[in-house]
Order: sequence, then C-alpha cells, then structure tokens
Amino acid sequence: MTSDDKPATNLFDQKRATSYEDRVRQVVPGYDALHDLSLLMFNREIGNAGHFLIAGCGSGSELSSLSRQSPNRTFNAFDPSSDMINMARARVETENISNSIDFRTGTIDDILSNQKFDAATLILVLHFIVDDESTKGKSHLLRGISDRLKPGAPLVFAEALADRATPRFDSDMNLWRQHMLLKGMDPTDEAKGFKRIVSQMALISENRLNELLKQSGFTPAQNFYRAHTIHGWITRKV
Repeated sequence: MTSDDKPATNLFDQKRATSYEDRVRQVVPGYDALHDLSLLMFNREIGNAGHFLIAGCGSGSELSSLSRQSPNRTFNAFDPSSDMINMARARVETENISNSIDFRTGTIDDILSNQKFDAATLILVLHFIVDDESTKGKSHLLRGISDRLKPGAPLVFAEALADRATPRFDSDMNLWRQHMLLKGMDPTDEAKGFKRIVSQMALISENRLNELLKQSGFTPAQNFYRAHTIHGWITRKV
C-alpha cells in the first residue's frame, strides 16, 4: 500500500512483478547483502529451524535465503499481489526448495491469529504502507505481526527511511536517483520511478518508526544494516 492509499497490488502488477528482480537491485543499494545479513541474524537468534512468517514475500528472496542449508525451517508467506505470489512459487520450484511453505494471497488479516511463529520478516514492505490507524496502516500491520509471534521472537525488517521535513531530504533523494542511474536504470524509467517514490512511498523518520514499534509490542530496534536510505533492523516481540 502507498501513501496515496492505493493498494499494494497496483504497485506490483504482472509487468512490474516480472521485472522486479532486476529493478530492485537498481533501486536498493546492497540488496543481496541485506538478505545475506538477515539470514545471519536469524542463524544467530534461533538457529537453523523454526516456523517463519514472511510478510510481503514479494518474489521469494527471503524464502530463497532463509531456506539455504536449513530444510527444517517452515514458512507462512503472504503478499497482497497474486503476481508476486506466483513469482515466489516459481522461484521455489526453480530452486528446488523442499521446505514446507504455505503461500497466501492477502494481508496479515488472512493469517490466523492463533498461529504463533518463531520469527518473522518484513523486508522492503513497510515504506509502501500508509502511516495511519486504519486496517491499511503501518501500525495495523506491525500489531498483526506482533500478535502472531511468540514472546521474544525476532522480527527482521528493512525499509527506506527519510524525513521529508529535513533540509537534506532533497539531496538524499537526488543521491538515490544517481545510484539508480549508476546501476544501469534507463533514465526514462528512473524519472518515472522516482516520481512514484516521492508521491507514493509513505516515508517516515526513525523516531516515528520507533514509536510504531513500541505501540505494536516490540522492543527497541537494533540496526544491523544501512545503505543510504535503506536500513535493516532486528526487534523482538515483548
């Protein structure tokens, strides 16, 4: 979902879903390193097993990473975009991932609340969700994840952070644009993509993020990754 209240499925229709794997590496600095470090954080926190909730599973990058050498891990993965779910399913088949995976097209509300998970991911999702108290909002999603985690269970999440009210916002956005071009994005696509980022992404400050985590029943987040505007954290269910 986005800051102009359009559903997340509008951002990831079939055409965009198909090009996602190439595009995300142009947009997100250090995309593969983010997933590698997320894997290592979970290995440290809960070992090589556990039942995972994958919130906004996208094209299946988390499933690919977290199942690596860990056949005993099981997953519930959901995404509001059926095209992305189909991509994730295809990736699981192509990579011969044998872990038990329950795919669901939908939102956190489509995951039974009596299920309790050992860990969860929320990678590059939250900045697409509006910051309000509705069922479409960031707080609803975070509370929903918290309600479905066991006490002490880790949540690894990553998102773009930027405070629109700060003087450096414009220069930060310009540097982000230059990174996209450096990574080979077509200038026309970059111009359209950046306009979408500015108008549709619900970017928030780190202070606001910490408020949301506290309200949703999580411990203060520990940062383990940063590449320009992209940050990665680990937090735990209180």
